[in-house]
Amino acid sequence: REPIFSSPAAGTDRVYFASDDALVGVRSRDLQALPAVSLDGPLRAVVATPSGDRLYVALQGAGGIEVVDRYRDAVASTIRLPGEARELPGAPAGVPDSF
Repeated sequence: REPIFSSPAAGTDRVYFASDDALVGVRSRDLQALPAVSLDGPLRAVVATPSGDRLYVALQGAGGIEVVDRYRDAVASTIRLPGEARELPGAPAGVPDSF
């Protein structure tokens, strides 16, 4: 797949690629692969917080958004929604650093 996400926050050092049910990070300064982050289903959209600390991931057919901690390379929590998230805001200023 094409890269679906590159953190827009200044000073971040990672680019993420999507597979069917995972995010795979690559450190941009040395192209070192980072541990894959397994998700509960196929990705629909990914957006970063302004600081780049967390990634919000909308999954196809899921009633929530998974919050990925980029420092732990793991899903930190899930924000439950009454239905499927079809898109996430693309503007970094529109995504809060925490809920």
